[in-house]
Amino acid sequence: MEEKTRVKVVPAEAGRVAMARLQRDTDLVTGIIEVCREAGFEMAASQLIIGSLRRAEISWTRPSDKTKRGPERTPAMPIAGPLELISAQAEVCLTDPERPVFHVHGVVTDADGKAWGGHFFKGGNPVHATVDIVMNEIKGGYMKWTQDDEIDLELPVPYSK
Repeated sequence: MEEKTRVKVVPAEAGRVAMARLQRDTDLVTGIIEVCREAGFEMAASQLIIGSLRRAEISWTRPSDKTKRGPERTPAMPIAGPLELISAQAEVCLTDPERPVFHVHGVVTDADGKAWGGHFFKGGNPVHATVDIVMNEIKGGYMKWTQDDEIDLELPVPYSK
């Protein structure tokens, strides 16, 4: 396969910063979205997400010949807790209230120190003690769900208004 460099760049500017704490039993993904709503951010990316979860529901990529791109995403996998949320990254775009963009990846460790990483799903990741978050507003750049026919996958894609 010939290697190519292809990028889509949307110039944007840094905006405000919001610091927040998700309380016990708050869903991780729902909580991140609510932090952005309360801060008045249309588009934001995380600087810090750490804490603990009661359990997690994540997926990751595995080899497959069923997709155009080669690998496929596993179904959501439940990970029993309690878990340390070692690190997570999120992008959130709320410009479309019917279909907000939330894309959260991270790493948790279980009671034996085994690490699990991947894509977090909304509704399956309740906070155990707390989760601390720092979100950075992004101005002028946004994300929307777009079907990429080349890889046969719907993903958030950057755009400008």
